[in-house]
Amino acid sequence: MKKTLFAAAILGLALTAPANAMDMAMKCDDASMMKMQTDMTAMTDPTMSANKDMAMKEMEMAKTSMAAGKTDECTMHMRQAMAATMCNEAGMTKMQTDMGAMTDATKKDAAMKEMEMARTAMTAGKMDECMMSMGKAMEGSMTTQ
Repeated sequence: MKKTLFAAAILGLALTAPANAMDMAMKCDDASMMKMQTDMTAMTDPTMSANKDMAMKEMEMAKTSMAAGKTDECTMHMRQAMAATMCNEAGMTKMQTDMGAMTDATKKDAAMKEMEMARTAMTAGKMDECMMSMGKAMEGSMTTQ
């Protein structure tokens, strides 16, 4: 029973990290970076370790870009970090649910196609491709709601 509760708590943390990161709308500032870093550190599921490593690398690049005053580059790396945390079934299900609220049919269709490419890449173990497609899907979903 305790193991089941522990597993449920871990899954809950993994699911809330991407949701919380999306709530901050990709701001390239210290507060957003700290929040995202905290959320990624809370990811303790061993099956997500490769995703967490990729997300941490993207966050380091985001910090470097922010320090250099390259806001667009910083935002792109933060989006990629979030995408890395979402290249799993739970993250994709959450993202598809969120995209269901999109009102622009053309942009919604494009985001859904990126999601399908991300799912295909994830299934094939191509996490870089999954991250890229998830990033594009998130970019479209955040700018059109």
